[in-house]
Amino acid sequence: MDHQPTAYELKAWTEIQYWEQRTGGPLAKLGRAIDRPITWAGDKVFATRAGGVAAKTIEGIMEILSDAATWTVRTDSIYKRFRSAGHEVVWSANDVYALTLEDVDHVARRLSGKYKTLAGAEGAAAGAAGLPGIAVDIPTLLTLNIRAVAEYCAYYGFDLQSQAERMFATQILVAASSPTNSTKYVELITLSRLARDVAKRKTWVELEKYAEVRSLQRIAQTLGVRLTKRKLAQIVPISGALIGGGINYAFTSNVTATASQMYRKRFLIERYG
Repeated sequence: MDHQPTAYELKAWTEIQYWEQRTGGPLAKLGRAIDRPITWAGDKVFATRAGGVAAKTIEGIMEILSDAATWTVRTDSIYKRFRSAGHEVVWSANDVYALTLEDVDHVARRLSGKYKTLAGAEGAAAGAAGLPGIAVDIPTLLTLNIRAVAEYCAYYGFDLQSQAERMFATQILVAASSPTNSTKYVELITLSRLARDVAKRKTWVELEKYAEVRSLQRIAQTLGVRLTKRKLAQIVPISGALIGGGINYAFTSNVTATASQMYRKRFLIERYG
């Protein structure tokens, strides 16, 4: 498209690159310090008989990821929000690229807060129920975050109807669930390469070169194990509701941040090449 990036967009591109590479800063170290005891507790419980909940949970996650209906959002309502904000040209995904990144960011600015609040409240309720609540909590948490990623996808002008877009969205969940910053950095590199190749309109066969793309089942198992280990920490003899709400809030915060940054990046790639 014949556009020149604005000052806001040039600054955003620099900020996105910094965010991708920020794996060892003070905030990252604080996150590891908070997550370490929760991961340790989850590992301990995962190794006990109580950890048997994991099998059914992972099986459920596979079904959730495979269900196309889970990924759908009301795009007509999203485009209506753009028009209500004064962007009358937006009636479809392609119309979004008539706007600047600043325009889109402004319309999508409340998404993260909405989903973090919902996830935190649901996690607190499930955490108070102890082990029985986990079997319901994890699929609910994942479904909620899939909806969040799907909304970010639509707001920034992409359509989850294609297999390649669905895979990109799934990779966002995998990166956001990374137990360490080094793992997340590697997965963000994969996301960036996938973003580049999707932008080049490569075929699905070509995109299958990514190891993560070859097996949805493996992706589901990775997500299932990571989430289950974290959630099992709820049943240790401390405040399950507090931990449950905190874990859900933190996970959703990671998902929305990753989705926001990666779809902003792809918006700029799509708009300017």
